[in-house]
Amino acid sequence: MANHLALFRAVITSQASAGIQTIASLAVLILLTRNTEVATFGQYAVLSGVVATFTKFAGINTFFFYRNRYPLVSYREALGILALYLPFVLICGAVVVLVAAGTNLALPFLPLVDTIDYLFLGALAMLSLLNIELARFYQSIGRNVFGIWLATAAKVAGLALLLVALAILQAPFSLRTILIVLVLAQILTISYQIARDPPFLQILSARPGRFDWRAITTGVLMIPTALFYDALTLLDRLAISAHLSYETVGHYSLASQGIMIAYTILGGSLITLFYPRLVQARQAKRADETYRIIRFGFLVGTGSCIVGGIAIAALSGLVPLVFGAQYNESVDILRMMSFLPLALFLLSALAHLSYLYEDQKLSVLAYTFGTVLCAALNYGLVAMWGTVGAIAAAYISLVTLIVLHVFILLRRLPQIRHGQPG
Repeated sequence: MANHLALFRAVITSQASAGIQTIASLAVLILLTRNTEVATFGQYAVLSGVVATFTKFAGINTFFFYRNRYPLVSYREALGILALYLPFVLICGAVVVLVAAGTNLALPFLPLVDTIDYLFLGALAMLSLLNIELARFYQSIGRNVFGIWLATAAKVAGLALLLVALAILQAPFSLRTILIVLVLAQILTISYQIARDPPFLQILSARPGRFDWRAITTGVLMIPTALFYDALTLLDRLAISAHLSYETVGHYSLASQGIMIAYTILGGSLITLFYPRLVQARQAKRADETYRIIRFGFLVGTGSCIVGGIAIAALSGLVPLVFGAQYNESVDILRMMSFLPLALFLLSALAHLSYLYEDQKLSVLAYTFGTVLCAALNYGLVAMWGTVGAIAAAYISLVTLIVLHVFILLRRLPQIRHGQPG
């Protein structure tokens, strides 16, 4: 009973931090939609999709992979991992710029009008990745709460800078203004966290020690796989924008970002909370606790996402009131997307379990297949049914990935039930 009460208290704490982050994200979204044209917001959505694609999964497939299989035992080892990521951050920024430039030449709908936009885009990609890795680094050395608040600080900094820009500059904001504000927000967050955190300063002053080069090599070998998957995901995003006007992309993007914010608080924050506990319980070979955390996490996450989906469908009519009358078209799109957080939670939870029980290669193959399927469906369904086709493609690909991961984990079911290694 005491263990369950401790989990409930942890859930409440995690949801509180996620709630602050959600409020800041919503505030940023409201400021953007009310102070930009719908087409400009659509352009921003395409660009932010390019950046997010090359940063989000790169961190999961390298640093997080290393952390789960080879736990860090000293700050010197952590310094070695950070040294590995400095060139990777630069490579990621360069790849984003090259992909954006090449895509703009081949498909003129990508909204880059000047060379400086490419530079801001690359800077945003590098800083975003660095911010993500800092948060994961703090989690890896046992400062999970600090890592969560690092992500929260980024949202709050972005909101503060948008408020300053709103007070100084004249609306509607241009695309370049939005990119500059986002870059400054990342710089502010990273600088503040590094300057105030003594453990990080200790790491910078420590001498590199010996660490597992086999683990480093494995992490590096995962990078091409991660970038390949990200490239396929980018094709999925471009398939949507290739067939729709910027105004329609703006409506679709508002609904999509709303869904991702909902997922963050309904499911994503729960995974961030439970997964480090699950890793620790499994490493300590506490079988009962491992299975209890898995069962409790799925129960709470699924229930939260179902209730949240019903609430999203019921409250979607408030979108024009909150984000502006020009986004009335987003209401129906949001209603159709209302149960995407549930699918995202189930997929993310199953994928984390697959990684935990060392089925990483099968999981990556499943993700790759699902991404190819989603991209193929988008090119066909979006051309026929517009945004409805894009939503259908998302549901079909997510359900397919969930089923694939269920089959992957069926092989590990005895180990999962008894908390044994994979």
